[in-house]
Amino acid sequence: MQKNKTHEDLIAWQKGHQLTLDIFRTVNDVDPILFEFMKESALRVVSKIAEGISKFDLTNKLKDLEDAKGASARLSSQIILSGQLNYISKESSEQLYAQALEVSKIITGLMKYIRKSEKVNL
Repeated sequence: MQKNKTHEDLIAWQKGHQLTLDIFRTVNDVDPILFEFMKESALRVVSKIAEGISKFDLTNKLKDLEDAKGASARLSSQIILSGQLNYISKESSEQLYAQALEVSKIITGLMKYIRKSEKVNL
C-alpha cells in the first residue's frame, strides 16, 4: 500500500461504500427501527475503514479495522433477518449478504497486509 493513498483508494472502502449505497437503496421499506440499525452498520463499515487508515498508530489503525469488520458482521446478520422477515426480496438479501461477506474478507486481508508491512518497517 503506497503511503500517499487515501481511504477512497482502498478496495475495502470502495466495496464498503458500494454496499452502503445498496443498503440505502434496497432496504428503505424495511421496518424503520431495523432500517436505522442497518444504515448505522453500513455507515460504520466505511467510516471505520477511513478512520483507521488515516491513523499512524498500528494498534489504533487495526482496532478501527476490527470495528469495521465487526460492523460488517452485524450488517450481515441484519440482512439475513430482513430477508427472513420478507422485508427485502430473497435476491436482494443474497446479493447484499454476498457484498457484506466480501467486504469483511477484504478488511481481513487489509489487516493482514498492514500487520506484515508494519513489521517490515520496524
